[in-house]
Amino acid sequence: MTSLFLRNARVPAMFLDKRCSDLTGRVVTCEVRDGRFASVEPAPQQPAPARSAGRTIDLDGCWLLPPFCESHAHFVYGAVRERMKRDDVELSAWLAGESKGDVRSTGDVRSDWLLGVREFDDTSFEHLVTVSRPCFVWSIDHHRAFVNTTAAEHLGVESGVLVEHDAFAAWERVPVPGQDLGTEAERWLAFGVGAVTTFDRLGSLAVLRAWAQRGELPLRIAHSVPSEIFLRDQAQDLATPGEGADACPPAPIDRACYPGGRFQVRWVKMFFDGTLGSSTAYLFEPYSDRGGDVDGNGHNNKSCGLSLVDAPTRERALDRISASGYSVAIHAIGDRAVHDAATFIVELRRRRGGGGLDRIEHAELIDARTMQYLAEHQIPVSVQPCHLLEDWKLVPARWGESRAKRTFPLRSLEQLGVPMILGTDAPVETRDPWINLRVAVDRVGRDATEAWVPEQRVSLASALAAYTFGAAELNGLPTGWGMISPGSPADFQLLATHAELESIATIVDAHWAATIIDGEIAAGHWPTNSGVGQGSA
Repeated sequence: MTSLFLRNARVPAMFLDKRCSDLTGRVVTCEVRDGRFASVEPAPQQPAPARSAGRTIDLDGCWLLPPFCESHAHFVYGAVRERMKRDDVELSAWLAGESKGDVRSTGDVRSDWLLGVREFDDTSFEHLVTVSRPCFVWSIDHHRAFVNTTAAEHLGVESGVLVEHDAFAAWERVPVPGQDLGTEAERWLAFGVGAVTTFDRLGSLAVLRAWAQRGELPLRIAHSVPSEIFLRDQAQDLATPGEGADACPPAPIDRACYPGGRFQVRWVKMFFDGTLGSSTAYLFEPYSDRGGDVDGNGHNNKSCGLSLVDAPTRERALDRISASGYSVAIHAIGDRAVHDAATFIVELRRRRGGGGLDRIEHAELIDARTMQYLAEHQIPVSVQPCHLLEDWKLVPARWGESRAKRTFPLRSLEQLGVPMILGTDAPVETRDPWINLRVAVDRVGRDATEAWVPEQRVSLASALAAYTFGAAELNGLPTGWGMISPGSPADFQLLATHAELESIATIVDAHWAATIIDGEIAAGHWPTNSGVGQGSA
């Protein structure tokens, strides 16, 4: 049986034994066989005897780490964003008054759409309202969208600014061209990411599932079903043929959802509120920067954001999800939304009889009572520290200084023992996992010189655990994933550097060399300084 032998690999001690948090490198020799680590042993003091079958690679002390598990991203939309970057050049020229006349139609209904992402207010696109080419522009936080008159006619909506569910539903009908998903996968792999949990919309589920069924998926991907599809009132389940049905997995989940072992559908994705940027995150107390009037009873009607799930929808979701075999992933950013999401998950577990991979996405603002509740019931939170890079500028004005101290409360979550996993929300934010790790550790935002709420910083070891073996089970990955140990899947990444991990701030500093999935190189190459031999050690 042919094996791959890796000599002089430097592995952080915490990935050899998850009970420790030591980042010091241990030099080991690994054998990879049939897509798994067959052995991981301390490097011998003397040269090992020749092996009769296998390839031996001397890593010369370069780092061997588990790949990152990206717990919250938008995989297919990441490819669409590349198209948007090209469109944005034309969009910017038009908004700056540099384009004359109408925005020209290409004659192709799919490429005719002008797509973009930018910060805007309700009057930003007055010049685009009546042009003949359909225009759809997302806000930076992707919870508001502008559609001009031509786009609105195609989509069957009112022109202007759409918010939350209305924006999501309209986007679902925008006919974007097919995307180069192979290139998108390469982008993730080149950041050392071996597993992505994606919360794209309905159409991407069909694309990714078909890719996996062809046996061409180069990394592990988990997906969700949008709640508005899962909870639709038609007397049909998700497997019924019809518009969009090919994009939906059957319910309950069966092995057909896992072709090739690299694709799975685990969650129903629900939105309990909006975002900080759009002032639609749902809060216990009003926004600090929103004025309001005092009514006859002495109550101030300042905005507390939006609750996006009413009582009947909540009850229907509890019934259907508990009986389906799916778990729930709940978008909740404001403290009231996080509280409501936590109580929903506890009730869902009760009706289901336990089990599930239920989790709260984002959880930016959490009050002390809810924090204790999360710990008591061991409710996982999936957080994106990199959002702090920009949100630190908004929070003091919109949520106030007192609430700022419990925004992105990573250290508090860790101290209470709340299960925590990390992601980036790419392409909304950077997909660079090292930047994400660094923000969790130093909490320094863009354009900032000092740490923001430094008491909520966590150690690099804690952040790495939440990005690797700590995220494995909650993302439905194989047993042992995220560890460099016998029996674990041979998913790992190589860093062609001898620098200590604490000094790495970006993927450039990490000198990423390769990402390996199931023992085979999925992207990159063996470090150029490694000695490669056949049948020798």
